[in-house]
Amino acid sequence: MITVVATGGFDPIHSGHIEYLKEASCCGVRLIVGVNSDEWLERKKGRYFMPYEERAAIVEALSCVDKVISFDDKDGSAIHCLEQVKLFYPNDTIVFVNGGDRTSDNIPEMAVEGIEFQFGIGGQSKKNSSSWILKEWSQPTVQRAWGTYTVLDTNGTWQVKELSFDAGKSLSDQRHSHRSEHWHVVSGSILMELDYGMKRTEAKVYWPGQSIDIPKGVWHKATNVGTEAAKVIEVWLGDIFDENDIERRD
Repeated sequence: MITVVATGGFDPIHSGHIEYLKEASCCGVRLIVGVNSDEWLERKKGRYFMPYEERAAIVEALSCVDKVISFDDKDGSAIHCLEQVKLFYPNDTIVFVNGGDRTSDNIPEMAVEGIEFQFGIGGQSKKNSSSWILKEWSQPTVQRAWGTYTVLDTNGTWQVKELSFDAGKSLSDQRHSHRSEHWHVVSGSILMELDYGMKRTEAKVYWPGQSIDIPKGVWHKATNVGTEAAKVIEVWLGDIFDENDIERRD
């Protein structure tokens, strides 16, 4: 009999995982899934979203899965999972399936004797990766005509955002009544035009590592003058943080 082994954190489980496990189940008669520990997720991502018991229960409830096991993953590999399955089913052909970009050149499990390997299960797409889902849940990216922004952190008197300007795109010429802004360019090149009033204006291109201070009430217009996306870390300081705190002019 062919027993197939798949492993993963499944935190949280999503459609890409289900596609992976369904395809894995077609590679043999029995599908065993090793679910990684909470500690493994903490080492990999800093913390876990769903505890092991909940992740394991959801995976085991899938019709394509025959059994879920825990295993020692302190070394970051699935070697101990494969050794367990060999003990459970000593007369079976054991096939370890791998998804994504894993190959025979980059997995330590190749050291386990008597295991067959199958790669590319579930396809190469990472659009539904767990990390992407959690990031979009906690820090959603907002689309704008000039690019995107993501709120990284916020408190009562400050907010930190990541701005990404598409090549050649500009913010509208604008000013704010309730906040000042500090911009730090991390990639690309940004032309900042400032109008302080009383015929005092500035126009300067800023490069990675350079910063711009925009006082409250000052007109400003930012343009990506490069050929690639430009990224800026923007800090708001003030008493009201509202996207509607904006006055525009042509």
